[in-house]
Amino acid sequence: MLEARGAVGRGVTANGPRPPAQAWDRRALVDGRPPWYQALMDAWAHHFVELWRANRELIGVTIVEHIRSNPFLPVKYALPDVHQMFDGSLAMMIEKLEGKETIAWDTYMDSVIPAFYGQGATISGLVGQITANAMILYNILVPRAAEEHRQNIADFLARWFIEVNMTVIKIGIDAGVKS
Repeated sequence: MLEARGAVGRGVTANGPRPPAQAWDRRALVDGRPPWYQALMDAWAHHFVELWRANRELIGVTIVEHIRSNPFLPVKYALPDVHQMFDGSLAMMIEKLEGKETIAWDTYMDSVIPAFYGQGATISGLVGQITANAMILYNILVPRAAEEHRQNIADFLARWFIEVNMTVIKIGIDAGVKS
């Protein structure tokens, strides 16, 4: 369900103030992750994250090619830019899958999306690109997913990108952006 954006933002969740982040000794990290990481997500979600990481280059190259060939996208991104954006997207998805903090989501929606609009992006342009990204990700990740996880991953991607598009549209409308 889409959160009301009003007071929700950095430091505040829909359920009240965000608890302080846990500090972890870097030596306690396993594969760069805190020890509780494995316990927070279901098996299909772990599979999704690892699948994304394993296909990061293919995702990036495919997105860049789509951007280059799409006449409706005025901004053309290079591969390092796309990797940075999609690393951020994965961080937001992991937050969602863990059901914990929304620091990456809040940062993206409170500063990155308004910055795109401030640079002249239209609502339809952003939603179009997000939808294209969703289709590309779906077509790369879902067929490569293990059979027992495929439906959960497909459902998650659909719900995720619906929520992203709804939020991006709301931010644009609230900012007075024309489509």
